[in-house]
Amino acid sequence: MHKKVLSELAVYHGTIDMPHGFEIDRERLTQDIILQNVFKKKDFPFSKAWDMLNTYVLDYSQLRHKLRIKNIKTWGDFYHINQSSPPFKHENLMDLKNSPDLVFLYGVELVKNSTSIRIIFDDNKNKDRVRDIPLNNNEFLMFPASYTYYVSPNKSDGLNFIQTILYEQI
Repeated sequence: MHKKVLSELAVYHGTIDMPHGFEIDRERLTQDIILQNVFKKKDFPFSKAWDMLNTYVLDYSQLRHKLRIKNIKTWGDFYHINQSSPPFKHENLMDLKNSPDLVFLYGVELVKNSTSIRIIFDDNKNKDRVRDIPLNNNEFLMFPASYTYYVSPNKSDGLNFIQTILYEQI
């Protein structure tokens, strides 16, 4: 008996481990998220901190998983006490060619153990399976854009900041 894998839908997660002295300036990313949301800027402001994060993801994905990707769009959100996000699904079934392939979520500034990401997916005939994955400071999740997900309610006394980047496989 032989096995041939036809497709794989993986969830990548972990910590952004930058070399000492080259840590991502999460305070700068927090400021950029506030600027984008408060002043309703359309595009997320480019910064050295964002570039370091994006470069890490691009390089690490290529080197570790042979996954060649390029960023399409980015934005940041912050969540108040008990606030959650609406359900998101970034795949556009009417325009699959121009839809992103992967969603990347990065914990910019989060109170420890205060939130998680709920991913809803289908596993063959098992529909609407659910996986809750905690998200903390400097941690990330990357998963297919075809999955529906949302940020669970913020269980802390402070704001939680999450950076989102949509990627396309090349």
